[in-house]
Amino acid sequence: MKNTNKSESEILRQKAEELLKEKSEAKILELIEELAFENEEKAKRADELLIANKELAFQNEEKIKRAAELIVAKEEIAFQAELIIANNKALKLAGELEIHQIELQANQIELNARNDKLLAARSAAASEAKNISNYMILHPLVILLFPEKEKSLS
Repeated sequence: MKNTNKSESEILRQKAEELLKEKSEAKILELIEELAFENEEKAKRADELLIANKELAFQNEEKIKRAAELIVAKEEIAFQAELIIANNKALKLAGELEIHQIELQANQIELNARNDKLLAARSAAASEAKNISNYMILHPLVILLFPEKEKSLS
């Protein structure tokens, strides 16, 4: 019975070792499956990150294009601002020109009025000179014809 026991115990021992071996193998297989699953998940995540990187690269290109557009727009605004400043200066000069034209017209009106007064004064002076001339011519005749008027004419 001892031999049988030994052989039974050896058999039991072998069975126990096999069970331990099988459990270890099962555990290793389970860990390998888990690692495989994790590697698949990591590969999926890596693919997602590649897609996200491509999207970010595209967005960066779009931002660069937009920045270039904004630079052009800024230059256009600066040019338009210069045009507005030049236009304002032109409007100011036009206003000053209009003021000077009005002043020139006023001066011309005043000059015409003075010329009219001068012509009237010349005409009056010529008329007065003619009257004086006539008086000098007629005065001696009046005195000769009307001696009593001599005192009132002097």
